[in-house]
Amino acid sequence: MKVYRTLMIICCVISALIVAALVFVFIYAGMLWGLVSLGGELVFVCLMMLFKKLDQAEQLKRNPPPPTGDFITGKAKKDENNQDK
Repeated sequence: MKVYRTLMIICCVISALIVAALVFVFIYAGMLWGLVSLGGELVFVCLMMLFKKLDQAEQLKRNPPPPTGDFITGKAKKDENNQDK
């Protein structure tokens, strides 16, 4: 599903547009509207991070990484379906 990735990109673009407008909002509209805009930008950044995390979790669920071993746990066990003989 590319829904999370699409939502992540949309939130990123909206966040970038708000950041670009923040300077002008602070100068021409005043401190209150600048802080309101900054709060809105932070909401979209949090949404972007949430959608990114959900997308990564879904990608890992669909395509898990191969098992690997290290010097503590030992050699990785081969999958019984893909054993090389």
